[in-house]
Formats: sequence, structure tokens, C-alpha cells
Amino acid sequence: AFDHAGSLKRFGNDERLFSEMVGFFFDDAPQYLDTLRNSMLANDTAKIQRAVHTLKGIVANFGAARAVAAAAQMEQHLSMGNLAAVQRAMPLLEDAIDELERALADYRSTGTTTITAPISNSNRSASAHRE
Repeated sequence: AFDHAGSLKRFGNDERLFSEMVGFFFDDAPQYLDTLRNSMLANDTAKIQRAVHTLKGIVANFGAARAVAAAAQMEQHLSMGNLAAVQRAMPLLEDAIDELERALADYRSTGTTTITAPISNSNRSASAHRE
């Protein structure tokens, strides 16, 4: 669900900064998911694009390859104007973010992780992105 070693490297091997970013995830991701859901209901493509892009950046900080891929797929569908495909892809993003949330909650409570999923090379440019 996330790449702890890769995340630490992105944050200069600063465990405190990593922990702060975990806190930002728990503060920000639910809000952006709500914004995304509401924007989809309103068919507001500009807000959908901003929310998806921001979520992709947030999850990329943790090397969450599944969530990054789901968000990238949604961005691709948006670029083609295919809102129906965006809506069909939403459960993939929600599931991947839920998985990341569980892994980060486990990390928060134990200080360790047993699940790692390195970020793919094609998604490294989105790493350490937070709007």
C-alpha cells in the first residue's frame, strides 16, 4: 500500500517529516475525496481535475502505486472528456486510498510497516507533490 523507505528518501530520511506528512494525509485526503465526489455529482470537470490531481500528489508522497495509477487513469479519462469512465474508475481510487489509509494507520499505531509497494518509475515525477 505504501513504500516507507521510498517515502523517507523523498523526505530526506526525516522520520519526523514523514510522520507530519502522514498527518497531512489524514487531514487532507478525506476532504479531497469529498470534493471529488461532490464535483462528480455536479459534473464539474474543473473541480474533478483539481481534486484528482491533488489526491494523486498526496498518495504519490507515500509511493502508493495503486492509488497513483487509479488517479492517473481518472486524469486520462478526464483529458478525453469521458466522465462516465471517470465515475467507473472512482471505486478503484477509493479502494486504493482506503488501503493506504489502513497501512498508514497501522504505521501510526506501531511505527512499522509490513506492506510496501514501490512507486513505479513512470509515477516518480508526481512524488513529493502536495498542493
